[in-house]
Amino acid sequence: MRVSAQIVEKFWARVDVCEGVGCWEWKGSRSKAGYGYFHLHTGRKRVLAHRFAYELEHGPLLERQHALHHCDNPPCVRVGDGHVFAGTHLDNMHDRDAKGRGRGFAHTNQSHCLRGHPLAHPNLYITKTGKQVGKRRCRACTLLYLKLRHVRRMRAVA
Repeated sequence: MRVSAQIVEKFWARVDVCEGVGCWEWKGSRSKAGYGYFHLHTGRKRVLAHRFAYELEHGPLLERQHALHHCDNPPCVRVGDGHVFAGTHLDNMHDRDAKGRGRGFAHTNQSHCLRGHPLAHPNLYITKTGKQVGKRRCRACTLLYLKLRHVRRMRAVA
C-alpha cells in the first residue's frame, strides 16, 4: 500500500502505543462493533484501522483475505506479537468457534429452559438437521408446542 508519510503519521497519532505486553488501542473513530477506522483522503471510503496497520507492515492483503484479531479486541492495531494477522473468512469463523463465540454458544451453559425444565438427558435434544443444526432444545417444551399447534390446526379445519 502506497501512502504518504503524512498519512502514516496521522494514523499513528491516533494509536495509543503501549510498550510491552498488550494491545495498541485505536483512539480515532470506531464502528458500532468497535473496530477503528479512518479516511485516507477527504471524502474517500473509510479504511479499517487494523487492516491499514497490517498492510503498512506486510503489504496488501491477498484477495479474500482479512485482517483478523487473535486478541479479540476490535480497536487493537498491533500487528506484531500475533495480535492482528491475515486469514480468510473461514479462518475467522474457526477462530470464533474455538473461542466459544459462535452461533449457538450463547446458551451452552444454560441448565434450564425458559419454562424451568432441566436441559439435561433425557429432556435435552440437540438438532441434527435444518437451519439450526446443533441447537439445544427442551423436549418437554417441544412436545407442548406440537400439541398446541395440533389443536390450533384442528380448530381451523372444523
